[in-house]
Amino acid sequence: MRYWTLIVGALLVSAAAPCQAATAEVVFVIDMRDAISAGQFDAARDAVGVRGGTPPLTWTKSLIATPIADQPGRYRAQLRMDVAGEAGQGVQYKFKMESP
Repeated sequence: MRYWTLIVGALLVSAAAPCQAATAEVVFVIDMRDAISAGQFDAARDAVGVRGGTPPLTWTKSLIATPIADQPGRYRAQLRMDVAGEAGQGVQYKFKMESP
């Protein structure tokens, strides 16, 4: 079952040698239209967020995405993170629907 579509962009702000820190701008665009249509997500009541294992993300608290004004059912979360290691290393994350 497909609940959302993800578009993720990362822009390295500074180049770094392996094992040195670099800063990345990460943008998550979360498409919740299928979940809304299926009745699994109520845009008026619920929120969607991102959790992860690389700071500033954590597995215990979501970074809440904000609705994209001209794109109903789509949400955006943006953050900056320090990344270490070689380019192309993955970042673990998940989306979480938040209901009151």
